[in-house]
Amino acid sequence: MTTYEYKVVPAPRKGVKGKGIKGVEGRFANGFEQVLCEHGADGWEYLRSDTLPSDERSGIATSVTTWRTVLVFRRPTGTTGDAEFEPRLIEAAPTAPEATEHADTGDIDGEGVAETETAAGEETAPDMDAASDDKQKDV
Repeated sequence: MTTYEYKVVPAPRKGVKGKGIKGVEGRFANGFEQVLCEHGADGWEYLRSDTLPSDERSGIATSVTTWRTVLVFRRPTGTTGDAEFEPRLIEAAPTAPEATEHADTGDIDGEGVAETETAAGEETAPDMDAASDDKQKDV
């Protein structure tokens, strides 16, 4: 399991002018893009943005809650966590063998056989599942 280090920076509040960029939204997107590119060049991967409350003093005895938007970046530290949490490969289940025809009944892999013989040569009652399937078809 790869471990990461995180970096949290304030989101840009103002747009940044650029060549061919028009409008408030375009300048804002340009500022956001510049922050992402700066941190990406240092190996940081953009993870998400969060808006969180920040209690700030406003005067002598009062406080105000201000909402701040931050950008969260991460990058691998190069170490791994506990081996206990390492992903493990699971082997695939064996595939079913090819269908074979039974010489004595002419049946393929036992499908459709309603009666079977016991070791002493006596016949037994039909399979209950096969009987219930027949009743459902008649209804």
